[in-house]
Amino acid sequence: MTGTQRRAALDVVRHHHERWDGRGYPDGLAGTRIPLWARIFAVADTVDAMTSDRPYRRARALDEALAVLRAESGRQFDAECVEAFLRLDRDRVAEPLEAPRGDYAGAAARIVRSKSVRGIGPTQGEVTPAAR
Repeated sequence: MTGTQRRAALDVVRHHHERWDGRGYPDGLAGTRIPLWARIFAVADTVDAMTSDRPYRRARALDEALAVLRAESGRQFDAECVEAFLRLDRDRVAEPLEAPRGDYAGAAARIVRSKSVRGIGPTQGEVTPAAR
């Protein structure tokens, strides 16, 4: 990964909770001051969050999530990013959302036990870092 790619990735993580109207966090950026990839990711992440079951609420239907996008276009989200998302083939958007989400804790434990991350973090279900 180049330095530019790394910076872009970090910007997405840092700024995808910013709002088009400037009322987001962590920096209160508004409009085009929010990096483009963060604006794009904010739309996709929000749809995923709304259509996922949470401990405190059931998942919303995709049509309801899309209605929220439309309502928040130009306030929470970049209107151009919302319009681009809404132009996507609905079936291609719905397919990954309808797939079983699985057990995130179990998936995380399998990843942690994999050879690719051994020795760099928790292993074998431990909650403390592995000995180096």
